[in-house]
Amino acid sequence: CLTDAGYGLLITLTSIFALKKFKLADSMKKLMKILRLSGIFTIIIGLITGGVFGINFEIFAPTNPVRRFIESIQVLNPSKDLMAFIMVSLALGYLHIFFGFIVDFFYKIKKKFVKDALMDSLPWILIMTGGGIIIAGLVKFKSLTMIGIIIACIGGLIIFLFSGRDKAEGIVGQLIWGIYGLYD
Repeated sequence: CLTDAGYGLLITLTSIFALKKFKLADSMKKLMKILRLSGIFTIIIGLITGGVFGINFEIFAPTNPVRRFIESIQVLNPSKDLMAFIMVSLALGYLHIFFGFIVDFFYKIKKKFVKDALMDSLPWILIMTGGGIIIAGLVKFKSLTMIGIIIACIGGLIIFLFSGRDKAEGIVGQLIWGIYGLYD
């Protein structure tokens, strides 16, 4: 459903309708705006992947104008290019999480929680940056692999040493929380 343009259209239209026709609380207005934006992106991704209400357009005649339109804008067919689709999905998920950590880092800096930004958000940015560099090293640039490992290990070490700073007394308790922080 996340790659279905029909589903995205329904979400977009429903959220627009709710925003225009109902008197909503501020929190519901924000949710409807998020749904509207999500619906628009779902429409775009659905068209790129050829998904519209789960219809297999290959059953239509090759001369059918709807089939020709869908095939003309389709960039990736998940049923035929499964590995490419999985790689694109993983890359987008990676960028989503990475961007979230960056936003969290700057939000904490803005709110004057510098220690939390440096000890909670920055280490994950380092781990994810290191992971990206490791992947680049494994795929194309072999010399980068060790640099990525070092950057990721620095992030992991910061989490290990400091994630239990406010949760436990004593060095042993803090280190146990540090181990947990790597899985949190």
